[in-house]
Amino acid sequence: MSAHALGQLDANERRTLDAFGKVGLVASLIIGAVGLLAALALSAGDWTLFGHAYLTGFMYFLTVSVAALFFVIIQHLTRAGWSSTIRRIAELMAMNLPILGILVIPILVLHGGMYEWVHADPSDPVLGPKLVWLNTNFFVIRVVIYFVVLISLAYWFYSHSIAQDTDGDLAHTMTMQRYSGLMLVIFAITGSAVAFDLVMSLNPEWYSTMYAVYLFAGGLAGFFAWMILSLRLLQSHGIMTSSVNQEHYHDLGKWLFGFVFFWSYVAFSQYMLQWYANIPEETAWFAQRGATTHDAVSWTESGPWPILALVLLFGHSLIPFPALLSRWCKRILGVLTFWAAWMAVFHLVDMIFVIMPAMQMHETESTFTMQIVIAVCGFVGIGGFWFASLFWWAGARSVMPLKDPRIAESLAHENY
Repeated sequence: MSAHALGQLDANERRTLDAFGKVGLVASLIIGAVGLLAALALSAGDWTLFGHAYLTGFMYFLTVSVAALFFVIIQHLTRAGWSSTIRRIAELMAMNLPILGILVIPILVLHGGMYEWVHADPSDPVLGPKLVWLNTNFFVIRVVIYFVVLISLAYWFYSHSIAQDTDGDLAHTMTMQRYSGLMLVIFAITGSAVAFDLVMSLNPEWYSTMYAVYLFAGGLAGFFAWMILSLRLLQSHGIMTSSVNQEHYHDLGKWLFGFVFFWSYVAFSQYMLQWYANIPEETAWFAQRGATTHDAVSWTESGPWPILALVLLFGHSLIPFPALLSRWCKRILGVLTFWAAWMAVFHLVDMIFVIMPAMQMHETESTFTMQIVIAVCGFVGIGGFWFASLFWWAGARSVMPLKDPRIAESLAHENY
């Protein structure tokens, strides 16, 4: 009987990145620098355009890291055993929050050219009352608090996990389980506030109580896509080849499918509720993207955004939903990897659709195509530094928890 079947670690398995990690770190830094420099050059001094493109890439990876933190908390809250061998990857993604805390600084510097509420008239009947919350000083303070809280949560779980690798003390697991419920409440409040402040306030007259859930669902779809891709990349370099198997991928595929469905449900519910109410303050966000209210507006008048809305509808929902529905597609790694890559791309399409149309509220001579190109450059730039941070945190450490008490359960896990 194999060591895997007995729930035992393979003594000959590689669990550190070694040379691959060093090469990945340098390559990621170069890619990140090139991406941001390209975005700056193509923006040609249009700081509003650059700011929106930068925010697009930033929110892509922030939502993935926040989702990774959620995954870690949930595994401890539910005392899950199946995920023990793969949980360190999520912990590392959550520990990218410190680099994102640094990368948020340009947004705080450029926010005057990005957020309409900065220049709002206090006598405005709609925006005036909101300026108690939406003002520069309070905005900066809140963003700093959000990142301090999220980074603290991520580091708390990560430090306990790393310490357990050394001393094997069961108390680390028990402590994380005991406080995971409280951590989840803190996470929910902070994560929702980040979505409202950094993204929803781009359209300050508009509001939606479902918006934070929408970004959360999309972020989790992106996170599970990157979990699958990251594990496939590691195994292609001979790392964790026996500790992660078809059963783990099957479960990750189920999570990915679940949040494809959940994102679709939230996106439709948000649209449907505001569409049939047809209140101007609620429908403005959709009208800006060509998904207008009961008043007919042609695609020509709405620009290309309705086309991107359809691309998002099919690419993020109607196509991957049936594709990921069957059991077999989650167990054939090549097929699952394809759909993970697909969802990683369409999470970017989602962030572009959410953020870039807000440019219409500002004077700009940039074309739709140029906005998309610069947004992709912003994504590449932020992504390069995000992956560099991932390689740095991994360092010479094991990329899986070595002395977690549920390792045996994870190794022997099977889907029925």
